[in-house]
Amino acid sequence: MWLRLGKLISAGIDLSVQAKKRFEQIASKNADWKIAEDEKDEFNFWMSGTGDPGYREEHEIDQVPTTRDELVKWLKQERPRTFGTREDEWRQACSERFDLVREALSDLALEAIWPVERWREALNVWSEPEKISKTWRSLVPMIEVMSDDTLLKLIHSITWFLRSLAKLSEPTTNGEHSEITRIIVLFSNRVLDLPVNPGTGIRRNGEALDEPVAEAINHPIGHVAEALLNTWFNEKPNDNDRIPLLIEPVLNRLCDLTVARYRHGRVILSSRLIALFRIDRPWTVAQLLPLYTWVGDGSEARSVWKGFLWTPRVYLPLFIAFKPAFLALAYHYAVLGEHGRPYAGLLTYIGLNNLEGYSTVELRTAVSSLPQDGLERVGEALWQGQESAAQQREVFWSNRVEPFWKSIWPKSREKRSGNISAAAARVALATGSKFPEALKTLEDWLVPVEFPSYIITLARNSGVCAAYPEQALRLLNAVIGDDARWAGELGACLEIIRNARPRLVRSVSFERLQIFSRRHVL
Repeated sequence: MWLRLGKLISAGIDLSVQAKKRFEQIASKNADWKIAEDEKDEFNFWMSGTGDPGYREEHEIDQVPTTRDELVKWLKQERPRTFGTREDEWRQACSERFDLVREALSDLALEAIWPVERWREALNVWSEPEKISKTWRSLVPMIEVMSDDTLLKLIHSITWFLRSLAKLSEPTTNGEHSEITRIIVLFSNRVLDLPVNPGTGIRRNGEALDEPVAEAINHPIGHVAEALLNTWFNEKPNDNDRIPLLIEPVLNRLCDLTVARYRHGRVILSSRLIALFRIDRPWTVAQLLPLYTWVGDGSEARSVWKGFLWTPRVYLPLFIAFKPAFLALAYHYAVLGEHGRPYAGLLTYIGLNNLEGYSTVELRTAVSSLPQDGLERVGEALWQGQESAAQQREVFWSNRVEPFWKSIWPKSREKRSGNISAAAARVALATGSKFPEALKTLEDWLVPVEFPSYIITLARNSGVCAAYPEQALRLLNAVIGDDARWAGELGACLEIIRNARPRLVRSVSFERLQIFSRRHVL
């Protein structure tokens, strides 16, 4: 009541005698109450940060000392830090006064004092891209003398620092490893020795999710693997150079299946599988490729396949080397989750391009083994390929998509669905002058789709309604069911068909679609 009356007064409104009296009564009992200048008293919840008006007045800010000795003393004191009530400018000091902070932490290190929280925040600041080049030479000697216990407490910040450091390494003129590469190898071995938590998985609403890629890129072992590969690849290795003697032992350790936490490293290695295969084929065949074969519960294979499918590319020698495991993955498609889409895309690419070493029978067996979702993803990949052919669309249909559909696509129509129908319709509409031929090939897989408006728009814009009115009418009639949502430009398509072939107006299909179009006019 006091607030509302006070707001009215501050707005220049004259209150009644009774209202003024009531306001004065409340105000006399609460003399410290004041109307906020920034109107924050009109909100149930208010947050402010450094630089906002009134921030310093409402928060207890500890000033970071500006001299070395005072800063050492300050760091030795334990202070409770509660966000929003008691804070300090430590992060700002780490960013703006690096030399001072480094000297103070170095003095504490000589006394074997490691303020973990302060170090964690400092490392996070100093790992930023614009700062790492200025900080790493001073930090590495201090990190080297950290105890294992301290290193373990700071493990995420340390490995993130290594990951950032790896981006700075450059090729050396004499072919030897850079100083940064040697440092990362040293710390990688040390991190692998520590009993790092293997991870409990990513959770959503309390439920564990099978997301090995997300886990790996956020886990210290994943950071180490990424740092190691980045610093080495920055040295520009060539095909068949083999893995350097300095780095190979660390990679061998990551491939040790008896250590659960190393799996995060293997996921990262799998994301670079093609590069590793090209640089050192014997090592990759011996150490990594066996992991892709489904064994036992498949947890290892599932992890490395997801790592590879994270950013997949086709490299023929590799796809020949792990062909049995790649084709067998179709039987385990359901557990790939979001990585199933790129797998289906790779299968489609291989079939469309007649990749050497993969027979039609093998590909047909793999595609037929896919669950419904996987087959729909193959259908998507087909229309994406057909639509991207642009000026070569007729040739692409005749030489790529049509042979795929006739030789590799399953013959059973039990898996027909709205999504496959939509993909088939889009393929047909993207074939140009081959549209009648494509429709004849794909027509058996056309069923009503829930949202046909985009297909209708494609039919109008592609010119098939005017050039091939009978076939266009057949396609539209097949994909537009009585339960379809919104007719879109169907009326325009029918008008084009009417003008191109007037006699079609008397057909059952035309009449049905015309009624449907009128019923769905917005």
